[in-house]
Amino acid sequence: MKRRHHRLVLAAAVVATSLAAAPSQAARIAAFGDTPPVVSKLKVRPASFKALTKGEAVTAKGGALVSFSLTDGVRLTVSYRRATKTGYAAVPGSFIFIGVFGENSIRISGRIAKAALKPGRYRVVLKPAADGAKSAFAPFTIVR
Repeated sequence: MKRRHHRLVLAAAVVATSLAAAPSQAARIAAFGDTPPVVSKLKVRPASFKALTKGEAVTAKGGALVSFSLTDGVRLTVSYRRATKTGYAAVPGSFIFIGVFGENSIRISGRIAKAALKPGRYRVVLKPAADGAKSAFAPFTIVR
């Protein structure tokens, strides 16, 4: 009988220790999950291209391929900024892209809000929809 009682006390001590350790493990996991997603390796290839004459902002053929990497799956707002003498001005319109962990790509047509971008220098801007996340941008040029 003593032996059985000893095993029960030992098992109860192991369970209590596991439960006490669980909050610290959960805190580590929550802390990792609370970091904002990061957009990296953002490129537009080719860097110069002609805007398509018809279609939507995203296309299957033509235009340019925007490739990037994400540290977490997140909804991205994709917009453009046009180069001016004093910096970059926002181009009206944007679209949403659902990114996944790892490598991602979008084929852009050079159009936004049902209009083709005018010839000039631009930036594509990717803004993750998460608190504390930073926008990433890459340059490209629209040619005639």
